Amino acid sequence: MNTSTTKKPRQESDRQGEKKWYSALMARPEVGPLGVMILLFCMLGYFSIPEGEFSLNPFSGEGFNALGIRNNFRVIAQLGIVALAAGMLIIAGEFDLSVGSMIGFAGGCMAMILKWGFAVVIPYISFEGGFHFEGFQLFEIRDVSPLLAILITLCMTLSFGWIQGWIVVKSGISSFIVTLGGLFFLRGSLETLPWLGAVAEGEAMCQPPPAERKATLWVSLDWSEKRCA
Repeated sequence: MNTSTTKKPRQESDRQGEKKWYSALMARPEVGPLGVMILLFCMLGYFSIPEGEFSLNPFSGEGFNALGIRNNFRVIAQLGIVALAAGMLIIAGEFDLSVGSMIGFAGGCMAMILKWGFAVVIPYISFEGGFHFEGFQLFEIRDVSPLLAILITLCMTLSFGWIQGWIVVKSGISSFIVTLGGLFFLRGSLETLPWLGAVAEGEAMCQPPPAERKATLWVSLDWSEKRCA
């Protein structure tokens, strides 16, 4: 005689059946992040216990004294601002790959503004003396204060983020693709702009005397013949 029993298929009415006492709690979306946060705090306390000491109390480590809390909050405050915006994007069903590159670009952009000032230049192609790019300068600020540099950098980064969002909304292209292109653009700009600034200021190698330099950036195809001869 076959004593095996088949499992009864789940019915829609089972939703109204009696549930465990913890089912409603585990169904809450906040439980997962809260559990991960508690686990991270326990790991932080455990790994901050000095070598040679043993304790089951995670708060006995150096990670939760005054100096440890200050150092941890200093890092958490910086990453928390970025994580908050990235979390809102993920909740909305989008993704931004250019976040890390934008952080580096913002720091490099502020450093360049403090060193060389800020100017708005419209580039154009010129064939006088060979094919090269020149620029028409609208205005220039030489001595930029740190507060003004922060405001200029904030305006530039916000504008770039708005452009990426506008492209995603209007074109329907995946935010993954658009922000991937933004990532490469920001990285390339951060590697190129400091060199161009050094060239414009005459700090790069093979530069002519200041009297022969123009105030605008000049990138020539026959660089070695004109600048290093």
